[in-house]
Amino acid sequence: LETAEQYKQQAIEELTAQGVSFPINLTLAVPAGNETRAQSARLLQEAIQALGTDYVTVTLTEYSSATFSSQRQDGEFALAVSGWAP
Repeated sequence: LETAEQYKQQAIEELTAQGVSFPINLTLAVPAGNETRAQSARLLQEAIQALGTDYVTVTLTEYSSATFSSQRQDGEFALAVSGWAP
């Protein structure tokens, strides 16, 4: 845990020097009406935010199959789980 915190602080320093502001806000796309995928997304959200919400936050957003491609191309979310892997 101590080593992980050191790497986190080092990353914050290096990224801040490059103009990144914290917390980093990620949007995770979840298919609308799919409770299984929503539960998986919440677990992934918790795992990522375990790094510290001062470091990274994850916002869940729903999408429909009709809009997924255009939303992905427009960069409306940073993360999506598709098939077997993120």
